[in-house]
Amino acid sequence: MFARSTKLALTLAAFAGLASVSQAAIFSTPYTPGTPAVPATNGTEGALAFSYTGSHASSPTFVRPSASSSDTFPTAPTGSSGNTVPYGVNAYTPSATGYYNFYSSQDNDGFMHVYANTFNPASPLTNIVAGDDDWFGAKPYTTSRTNHSFLRNVSLTGGTTYQIVTSNFTGTGSNTYEGYVYGTNTGANPGSPAVPATPNYTIVDNTPAGVSITLNVASSGIITAFNSTTIFALLHNWAEDVDITLTHGTTTVEISTDNGSSADFNGNYTFVTPGSALPTTGVIPSGTYGSEQALSAFIGHNVNGAWVMKFVDDAAGIAGSVSAFDINVTIPEPTTLSALAGMGLIALRRRRA
Repeated sequence: MFARSTKLALTLAAFAGLASVSQAAIFSTPYTPGTPAVPATNGTEGALAFSYTGSHASSPTFVRPSASSSDTFPTAPTGSSGNTVPYGVNAYTPSATGYYNFYSSQDNDGFMHVYANTFNPASPLTNIVAGDDDWFGAKPYTTSRTNHSFLRNVSLTGGTTYQIVTSNFTGTGSNTYEGYVYGTNTGANPGSPAVPATPNYTIVDNTPAGVSITLNVASSGIITAFNSTTIFALLHNWAEDVDITLTHGTTTVEISTDNGSSADFNGNYTFVTPGSALPTTGVIPSGTYGSEQALSAFIGHNVNGAWVMKFVDDAAGIAGSVSAFDINVTIPEPTTLSALAGMGLIALRRRRA
């Protein structure tokens, strides 16, 4: 029979390094980055895909809708002009999905609307895609007609039939017209609006109470080095107005107060000790700068508990916003046997006696 015992084999190197085992830890409040606006790009007009001619008498008529808010990447009109006008209809089915340009030239003051699938004059906003009144730019064709409508980068789906409705701007007189569709356009991009970062806290203008963001750290460990703190999505058009402090327990450190003159905050800013001063003109680039007071004041604190970053606008005229912050500190690793085993510094063996 063999009796079992456990022998702990711990290397001298592990003993020697035990006191210096530490970790850099980053603790952050919740944050989702925003995205900048993407500007629209008209792209390059495609080849002639469809042409048509037509005319209408004083009837039939419909109550003409209004125009799209823009003739570039137009959206569907949502209102009525209130004008009862005669119209003509021409159908076009593109073979490919993409962006197309629509041109219309008329003998008299006219209007052009595009509908998907069907056009119902009794319900003139149903299936409407886009609409335009007057246009005075260059045309890729020659015409003697003096009244023109234009829609750039209309999104069409290949295989879907579209109804091009040409009408009078007002009145019930007859009209003769011609039209051209070019596409698909290459490089066209409608762009997208900026999406702000979340969450978003307002730095209220000229308000001593300011706004505070609290980071609650559940971990424990004595801070041996305070490496940095980063503020995310800080926006303010007069940096000098913004006073920023970080508090833990009874210790408060001024990160930046009355610095940056008339420069703009617009980005993510990391503060260290020591570091370079904030620029005083233009937009302050995202990057690393010096904290006004030393972050080493937090050395010796237990990282556990509430960390409060406060933002105060101390002059009238401009408000701002901010999303989040983090702290980057060095604290000891846990020194339990299980932690050391997980790090590979100790091994457990079983021997037979």
